Amino acid sequence: MPDIQNISLRHLELSKQNIRTVRSKDAIAAMAQSILANGLLQNLHVHTQSAGGFGVVIGGTRLAALQLLLKDKKITEDYQVACEVHAENDPKLAELSLAENVVRTEMNPADEFMAFSALIGEGKGPAEVGASFGKTARYVQQRMRLASVSPKLIGIYRKGEMTLDQLEAFTVEPDMRKQEKAWKALADWQKERGGGEAIRAALTEQLVETDSPFAKFVGLETYRAAGGSISADLFDRDPDAGYITDTALLDKLVGEKLDAEKDALITEGWKWVEAIPVLTWEEAEKYQRLHARRADPTPEARAEIEKLEAETLEIQETHSEQPEDEAVANRLDEISERYNELTEGEPVWKDDQKAVAGVILTIGRDGQLDVRRGMVKPEDKAAARKLTGVEGTEPTGKPAKPKGGLPASLMAELTSFKTVAAQAVMMDDPKSALLTVTHALAIQQLYKYPGNHSSLLITAKRPNFGLATSELIDKSPVGKARAAKLKAVQKKMPKKAEDLWAWLLKQPPAVVNQVLAAAVATAIDLVQSNGSDATQSAGELTAAIKLDMTQFWQPTAENYFTRVPKKHLLEELGTAVSAATKRQLEPLKRDAMAKALVTELKNKKWLPPLLRNE
Repeated sequence: MPDIQNISLRHLELSKQNIRTVRSKDAIAAMAQSILANGLLQNLHVHTQSAGGFGVVIGGTRLAALQLLLKDKKITEDYQVACEVHAENDPKLAELSLAENVVRTEMNPADEFMAFSALIGEGKGPAEVGASFGKTARYVQQRMRLASVSPKLIGIYRKGEMTLDQLEAFTVEPDMRKQEKAWKALADWQKERGGGEAIRAALTEQLVETDSPFAKFVGLETYRAAGGSISADLFDRDPDAGYITDTALLDKLVGEKLDAEKDALITEGWKWVEAIPVLTWEEAEKYQRLHARRADPTPEARAEIEKLEAETLEIQETHSEQPEDEAVANRLDEISERYNELTEGEPVWKDDQKAVAGVILTIGRDGQLDVRRGMVKPEDKAAARKLTGVEGTEPTGKPAKPKGGLPASLMAELTSFKTVAAQAVMMDDPKSALLTVTHALAIQQLYKYPGNHSSLLITAKRPNFGLATSELIDKSPVGKARAAKLKAVQKKMPKKAEDLWAWLLKQPPAVVNQVLAAAVATAIDLVQSNGSDATQSAGELTAAIKLDMTQFWQPTAENYFTRVPKKHLLEELGTAVSAATKRQLEPLKRDAMAKALVTELKNKKWLPPLLRNE
């Protein structure tokens, strides 16, 4: 006969001979609920210990559950636990522990359903039933939902010819005939190896999921408030998962919300505004999309941009450009997102664009409203082509985050100076201008996949200097030189654009070349910001016109050295200063380092990599 003793909980501890080292917190909590409701249904196996007390070798989860109840003050340390006692050196202990943890059979879900049904038939609720078995109320509800499954299908499951996932999938449709039909329609390989996805898809073909774009767009609360109901899928991990039962109501709510959005857009003055809830790729391809000009940041936005740049610089110098501290890294991400919002600029649409284009309101895959302005219908494409700067579909996607080395505003400022300098040089180089135009046109017209291989805005737009203010550029020496050259060419040209063609026909090649060089020059775009990289053609172009930025820009404390992280700046210096000088500069604060560098680099014609012809 086994030696069964009642031992106080205070004298029990987990034995080193218990082979299970990891226990689920959920399993411990569930066991604690069961013990509280029904008592300890199975005794523990323990062995004596030379140091005193008893080691639990079988029943570690039950011991942990009892200790949890003790911690929660639901039992005392004198709680009596039934234990079968073994000698500490009993050779069978390891085998018993292995058998307890490996050779165990979980209760069949169908049997659980029958047991739960009997208790619920007695008037108990899911929470109360769950407490008796150490299960959650949702777990009991899941098993009870199996009552909606055809008995024929449950019989197939009991025979082992269907998986539990497949059985659970039938609960999304209460009609048992449809359930049986769906099972019969499955291919043999789906029955043998498939999960419940195919069954759910067949039974919910006419239903709309609660996480569908339409449902997200309207909102489940709005849908319910309008009288709609939801059929929950208790076997989905998401507690809100289920199916919209009144799709007609959902469609009505979608239409009403889109109509409200349309009313606000009509006042913007577009030729038309239409709501297309589901805009397919094929349908979208029928339209042409116009570009809006992006407004420069306001003075208020620029002030905030400068604060964000200063904070970024301070963080990078204190924590490095890639902080290990999660909170600091998150702050950098927040700064980056806000920075992109401020620097992108608000779209500005012209009246002549609105006169030929419209707005499509559609619903994105994430359930968010997608407003597409500047859409041109096929019948209006001819009118749109007469506008200046009309292009194809506007590129989408989020702007890249500023790179760690240089603030995007500094990047934009430097490359804006580089752009203006390149334009000034190009105006004196018709040969390179002609080559540039030829290259740009050939790339676009003679290659199937042109890619981004030209620094020329062939649509003859002027580049947007963005974060580098036009005033800063225009008042600079190179800006004034560029403006004077451009004015000299424009004086020769007719005042009205419609007279230009006839005028060009009468001019000698030298004058035509001069106009061509000026036009090409103003279309050069080397501006970089938001962490963008220069294209290969940028270096090729500046090399072709022999652009030497040392003639147009020199580094100072204000325009460069105090605006770059110290670590990045020391790397950029390269061989411009000696290793000994770098060691002297390293401990200096940023302002002191900037002043020292102005003196150190004087007359050395040093340029940051961004302005070199590389």
